[in-house]
Amino acid sequence: MTRRPGCREQLIAAAAAFPALPAPERTGQLDAQTRASLAVFQRLTGSPASGMPDAQTAEDLAGMQFLLQHETSTRFVQFPGRTLMRGIAGHGGASGMMTAEQYVGQPIRSLQTMLRTIAHADETLVRLVPDGIYGPNTVQAVREFQRQQELPVTGETDNATWDQIVAVYTRKSPAVLPAAPVRIRWTPNQVLPAGSRNSHLFLMQAMLQALGRFFVNAPAVRATGVHDAASVAAVRWLQKLSGLPQTGAIDQTTWAYLSGLYTLTTGTGDPTPPR
Repeated sequence: MTRRPGCREQLIAAAAAFPALPAPERTGQLDAQTRASLAVFQRLTGSPASGMPDAQTAEDLAGMQFLLQHETSTRFVQFPGRTLMRGIAGHGGASGMMTAEQYVGQPIRSLQTMLRTIAHADETLVRLVPDGIYGPNTVQAVREFQRQQELPVTGETDNATWDQIVAVYTRKSPAVLPAAPVRIRWTPNQVLPAGSRNSHLFLMQAMLQALGRFFVNAPAVRATGVHDAASVAAVRWLQKLSGLPQTGAIDQTTWAYLSGLYTLTTGTGDPTPPR
């Protein structure tokens, strides 16, 4: 029999969140219980309930895993004919049971978070507390949003309402939410020794320059993209300050300390250093 560790782990995680979905056996095999679990999942997502893994099922499972891991997601897995409406709760409806037919992941909390973010930019909207419950305040916020966007005013969130909320949230959130962090691509074993040329060095050297405004003993460095002698000296200074081996080479640990110290020290980037 074929081993499907990725599929099995995703199904186990989904079954832990949704009682309506039977959990597969932890055997690593495509056995009868795993096929039954797959069939239920496929039926809920509108796919042919074959009980066999295929490309569409793998994509749907990956989408569910993303939603389970990310509390606020603009992706909503909408089952055919299903709508988010009053009475559905983040961890259960009136019966206290949360079913996969109602929703996947935490779209109610995500909906509320997006509406709250939009309300920060538009004070005419209700500023919700994301509690995962589709209660009266959520109904009111959805109705106000629908009225503003010239959608049918039902207080219920169907695909059209969800898509419009996502569009407005995507447009307004950059002005309201904290600035997005810069995440450089850095492999765990990557090291920049003396003499290296790398585009990341422009960023690192500029950060070391900025730290020089706050630390009087920081060596001067220029952003050249080359790990030259001045750059190596500045890195050794940082490593000494951070209690790291003073190699002068930049590895993942050195980058972590540099980015952490930069964030802690520079704050909002005000040009006047604190006294």
